[in-house]
Amino acid sequence: MYTNIPDGLLMGGPLSALVANVYMSHLEQTVLDSPSATGVLFWKRYVDDVFCCWSGPTEDLHTFHNFLNSQHMAIKFTMEEGEPALNFLDLRITLKHSNGDLSP
Repeated sequence: MYTNIPDGLLMGGPLSALVANVYMSHLEQTVLDSPSATGVLFWKRYVDDVFCCWSGPTEDLHTFHNFLNSQHMAIKFTMEEGEPALNFLDLRITLKHSNGDLSP
């Protein structure tokens, strides 16, 4: 039995981005189809960065975050809570409370 097999591919390798995107798509579908994701209102992913809007109790959000982090031992999600605005990549996204729209 092999015990020292590396998990993943080389950074910058010709297939690395493709395989990572396929795996993240699979992980995303698994997570969003789970009962833990009932509070997810909006979910967008760019490579390995996720922007998610949650509607529900904060305790359920923390449970969902723990669920995300239990999916793969090498993938850890961080969470930033903020209202009414958060930074995502190069954007400052603001939730407009009057109608629930998101704006950059």
